[in-house]
Amino acid sequence: MLNANYEEGESCKPLIVVEYLEFEPIEFYTPSESGHYNVDITLTDAYGESITITDGINIDDCPNTIAETETDSPYSLYPNPATNKLHLEIPNLTQAQEATIYDAQGKLVYTQPIHSKTASLDISSLQPGNYILKINGISKSFTVVR
Repeated sequence: MLNANYEEGESCKPLIVVEYLEFEPIEFYTPSESGHYNVDITLTDAYGESITITDGINIDDCPNTIAETETDSPYSLYPNPATNKLHLEIPNLTQAQEATIYDAQGKLVYTQPIHSKTASLDISSLQPGNYILKINGISKSFTVVR
């Protein structure tokens, strides 16, 4: 059994993933405002013995939405969240690049060449969750919700 308890603002999009060997990852969590948050993780083995790990995390900046973090970017990514197609607009693209999507554990789950300033990514095969989209040649990464 793997449990996580948070003290403040549980209504935001995911941020933290905890995974331990054979356990399933717990839900993501993004605090709704800046501050100090305590995280308690309880691990129980097959014999019923438990250990609780407590740690704190300081959040210095907590935008209200994913879109808020992208407002100063020349790139467009929509819709986000998406279920089937994710559309990209990269106005300053001058040569072919590659879009890569990573899951919450950092595993590469999707790649697609980008040949033009607009592209559509078919993400219908991805499981619902949060992902990181990177485009080589562009230093910015994007959070994608499926």
